[in-house]
Amino acid sequence: MDQLYRQATDTETQTFLDSDFLSLKQGFNVSSVKIPNRKRIAMVTDTLNRFNPQEKTDIFTYIQDYCTVPYQNDKFEIQTEEDLKLILWGIEQRFYTTKLGNEKRIANSVVSIS
Repeated sequence: MDQLYRQATDTETQTFLDSDFLSLKQGFNVSSVKIPNRKRIAMVTDTLNRFNPQEKTDIFTYIQDYCTVPYQNDKFEIQTEEDLKLILWGIEQRFYTTKLGNEKRIANSVVSIS
């Protein structure tokens, strides 16, 4: 990802953090977001722009099924970089459950095979 995707600007990062599905807690703000998550923000912004309203609802339900980030009043409560990373991974659908063993996992990298 270091060379593959650009870094979101402060403005783009702030716009993402202001999304109606996020609630920032414990002083988390744009300056809290480091380079890896800024690159993820640039990537998921494109993904979110392709989603219709129902797909956005579906993706937030999917994230809740896998993620331990608190969800209150239709918002994910972001307190740390790790919380943000999990939400960003969820938007990119990196969570999955193994067919055998039913183990929940996170894909660290993704390559489309279709």
